[in-house]
Amino acid sequence: MKLKHLIITIVLFVVTTNKVFSLVSYGGYSIIPFTVGPTFCGVTQNVAVTFNTTIEVGMKKYRVIRSLSSTNHSGSVINSSGGGGGWINACGTCTNKSYTIIDSDVLPPGVYHYWVQALSGGWFGGYSWHYLGKYTVPIPESVDWTSQVAAWVNTGTTPAVSSAYTWHEETKIKQGVQISLLANDIADIYVEHTNNIIEFNTFFTEFFIDLRVNIDNQGWVTLYNGSAKRSFVWQNSAAYLSLGDHVMRVSWVHTPSAQIYSRTYNIHVVPKSSKFFKDNYCNTLRLWEGNITNDAVPIVISEGFDAYNTTPSQFIASAGNQLMNCLKNAGFKVYILNYSLNSQDMRNNAAVYSAAINYVSAINGNKPVVAGGISMGGVIARYAVAKAEQNGSPLSISTFVTIDSPQQGAVVSNTLQDYLKSNSATPYMQHGLNNPAAKQLLTYNTYVGNGSIKTAFYNELNSLNGDGYPHNVESVGVTFSTTSPNPFSGKWLEIRVSGLAGIFDFFNDKVNYDYDGYLSTEEQQAGSYLPRLTGSVAKYRPGPWSYFGMTRINTQLLFLTTVH
Repeated sequence: MKLKHLIITIVLFVVTTNKVFSLVSYGGYSIIPFTVGPTFCGVTQNVAVTFNTTIEVGMKKYRVIRSLSSTNHSGSVINSSGGGGGWINACGTCTNKSYTIIDSDVLPPGVYHYWVQALSGGWFGGYSWHYLGKYTVPIPESVDWTSQVAAWVNTGTTPAVSSAYTWHEETKIKQGVQISLLANDIADIYVEHTNNIIEFNTFFTEFFIDLRVNIDNQGWVTLYNGSAKRSFVWQNSAAYLSLGDHVMRVSWVHTPSAQIYSRTYNIHVVPKSSKFFKDNYCNTLRLWEGNITNDAVPIVISEGFDAYNTTPSQFIASAGNQLMNCLKNAGFKVYILNYSLNSQDMRNNAAVYSAAINYVSAINGNKPVVAGGISMGGVIARYAVAKAEQNGSPLSISTFVTIDSPQQGAVVSNTLQDYLKSNSATPYMQHGLNNPAAKQLLTYNTYVGNGSIKTAFYNELNSLNGDGYPHNVESVGVTFSTTSPNPFSGKWLEIRVSGLAGIFDFFNDKVNYDYDGYLSTEEQQAGSYLPRLTGSVAKYRPGPWSYFGMTRINTQLLFLTTVH
């Protein structure tokens, strides 16, 4: 669990809009269709067909039919709420009225035809129907989009039973990275070699008229220059990014102010994954395998806490590069599990993990799987394997391994949490701590206070299978800490506000005061340490106009209490 993920990482739910003014006329009607997508799942959804009526006298109702045929308009009838079908009541006597009918189904790749149908009043009480026109929507193969610099958070829940999840292998494994240009973080981006595309986005309005990048000070490349846009997809980003680490500077010109904003991103390029898998709830598995494929042992690694889904599988592949290479060379097939709703109830994601274990075992000849998890992922994996044994249907695993997992709960500075809560006015800013997983993990959570949710979860976990662990296989716990207490005391963190402090900024968030953090007695106990950092770590508030700087005072810091 990293501090920066709890402070200001903001997530996005991807929305790009393409307006196509292809007019189809019938009796004074025109169809103005547009599509919205892709979503966080990497597939297009929410196809909206808008039609304007210049003359509407006598019209009763309208509807849209989705068909896979370009010549046959029979198919799925949709309405403004999507999915169910039905008619939209017309005004009947209006002129210049606009109607929008939205298909909110998540659609697999293909070509879809939307036929617009109108129902009019007829002679002697009869009715006549008319087809006003057709709009064709091609939906391409999906891209695995992740929001590594985010704009807003996608929340929700998925089922707590493993049978609800069905996995499949994707035919396309391209990695898509979304970067919010509003957030002026010095951010880390993780991409696959020869397999990435990068989208720059402002998400809220048409914001930039010029966009340029500079990789490793090799000169500026103009990606876009023209009328105001809110997004641009850099289709050939992979051509500029070799294996290893790079620095990407981005310059964009804001409209209408014409002010130039600069962004800096540390790009970490990892080897291309071998295969990509997805389930019906958008959870994903990425496979990395070495040259040894015969009798290779599969291992499934659950990701850790990532409330805003900004650390993809490629992050683990980069952070654990030496371990990944060791595993691949030793004959392992490494599957990294990424949850679509990382911060939901950990019991729900334990069901996802169980389904992933069963699927990976099945596609590897029913071979037992090494079950592993990092940080919170180890707690999720523990819940899954212990519950399966207790229920008499143990998962097909050979070994259970957790890495730096808070098996008795996690500790994050009480005063820091309180500071963040008091200065986070919007739900997505609060989400880093105000979510089910954080409340289950943290001994103190500023949105719970007494730790009752954490206590209830760990009591349940510890009761599973007798002690909350599997008994049929070997269990291994790894921690990044010694058993010695934290050698530091006193001040460990400063937050200094600058820019437009004390007034509401672009996202309606308000910072009222600076912060000085001091280590408590609890935080000086033995446990996990944050990575070593030096100097100042600039973490900025979202939006071009205000920020705060976060400075680590001690280069090593106790952060999580980890007991296996």
